[in-house]
Amino acid sequence: MNCKPEFKDAVAEIYLKEQIDTYIPYIDEEIFVAALLYEQGKFRKDLSLQVRSSSIADLCNDKYKTFLWLSELNILTPECFTIDSRPSNNGIIF
Repeated sequence: MNCKPEFKDAVAEIYLKEQIDTYIPYIDEEIFVAALLYEQGKFRKDLSLQVRSSSIADLCNDKYKTFLWLSELNILTPECFTIDSRPSNNGIIF
């Protein structure tokens, strides 16, 4: 995910200044940044954070990656397609 370095720096600064013990980001990019900062050791290990892995945050933010991951685990999912393919139903294109 792309974010400005200033955003990451601001989040880390606020975290340290306010001595936060629970952080619940709710914007997709912010969830990813929080996980990344956690992995980089910018947050204490005992911080309550819903996602601590940037790869998991990235996976959850990308529906196609999620589809592929679930498929690899043999978890049934709805049919998924890319922008280059069109769904069809018995030869009828929607």
